Amino acid sequence: MKIQKFNNFLNEKVEEYDFGFKTVIGSSTVDYNNPTEDIVDTSKEQYITAGDLNMEWEMDFDNRKYGINSMGVIVHKITGYYTLVTPAETGRDEEDEKEFLYTKDSKDWEAECDFAGEFKFGYGINPQNIEIDFKTKKIFVTF
Repeated sequence: MKIQKFNNFLNEKVEEYDFGFKTVIGSSTVDYNNPTEDIVDTSKEQYITAGDLNMEWEMDFDNRKYGINSMGVIVHKITGYYTLVTPAETGRDEEDEKEFLYTKDSKDWEAECDFAGEFKFGYGINPQNIEIDFKTKKIFVTF
């Protein structure tokens, strides 16, 4: 398997998909929004810090006899961790690592993808930002 570093993302080709990749996405490009009460105890002023994610994704082409009509992205799987932090009045904050898992077949969660700006040939296509919204159970991936 070939691993390629591009714009601080580590890409690995996934043979399972025609144009598939597994990308390690750094925590600085992950946003966890609207944590619900079953995740965060607001009376304890808990909050979430992001961890790295692994995302399996694939380029999807709408091919016509005259060429490519359109391009899109399919997110197959996102795995990773986030940390639930409980501030301590004195001493060190309590940290509890939680697993995050999304699959394309997930019934509870939905993933949406969009391209930021204008696509130009010669530039790479890579995930730029991931926003995970616990309240709406939606994942927004910007490429």
